Amino acid sequence: MTILTNPLFWVLAIAVYILLLIRLPGSLTFRFGLFNLITLTILLGWEVSIGVLGFVFLTWIILNLIISHRTNPNTAGPFLLILGFFILLIFSFSIHKLNLANPEFSFQLKQSAPWFPAEILLPFFATLSFSYIFIRFIDLAHSCIWKNKSLIDPISLTGYLAPFHMLVAGPINVYEDHVQVNDRPDGSMTPTRSLIVINEITTGLFYKFVIAEGIRVYFYGFNGNILMDEWFDCLILVIYAFFDFAGYSKIARGLGLLYGIPTPINFN
Repeated sequence: MTILTNPLFWVLAIAVYILLLIRLPGSLTFRFGLFNLITLTILLGWEVSIGVLGFVFLTWIILNLIISHRTNPNTAGPFLLILGFFILLIFSFSIHKLNLANPEFSFQLKQSAPWFPAEILLPFFATLSFSYIFIRFIDLAHSCIWKNKSLIDPISLTGYLAPFHMLVAGPINVYEDHVQVNDRPDGSMTPTRSLIVINEITTGLFYKFVIAEGIRVYFYGFNGNILMDEWFDCLILVIYAFFDFAGYSKIARGLGLLYGIPTPINFN
């Protein structure tokens, strides 16, 4: 989670809030999706942002095709379409995961398949390999296909599937809640809401960089890794992981409250 120690992350987080305050045309989900895409480009590079946008467009097209054929008595076509899409995603996900620790994988892949754009797709798979994106995709498909919820535009969809402030460790935002923010009146930043935002972010920073990192440094040193040699190490890992992820979750929730974007609690 070194992204939180990058000053650019916090500069961009504040910039997104300021831009959302400007009454530009478009819904809140569209404006957040647009600024989120720009933020991903600056933080992770244009290859990742193009990959995310391409994945979102492909998802949007496939869901539109399935929804348009929903009234068709012949359901074999849409079923095979979404099944093939899931197989493609799982295959791509597995290729990346199985070779995540192999630095020569990109070079070997380029030699065996020169036509494969590894320099573009592998950074995208690195982002896609976070399970949170997969779970959001499942909730999106369930909401649009089985619960008949409206499908938002691709730009807005990037803000749901790959929000920059929830990218590393969640939490999992619900598609229905994400869409409903467009129907709510704009919430002004009241003193009470400001205190909640500050409390969430500062508590998250305390959990992450004081408690979690303090545990790691105390038991394993500044440059040491947590090793599973004894049962006590397992206990330390559980405590460390809780405060580490809970800290990030609170930071993400604080930013979500700041933007007006639903960001539920991951670890309470």
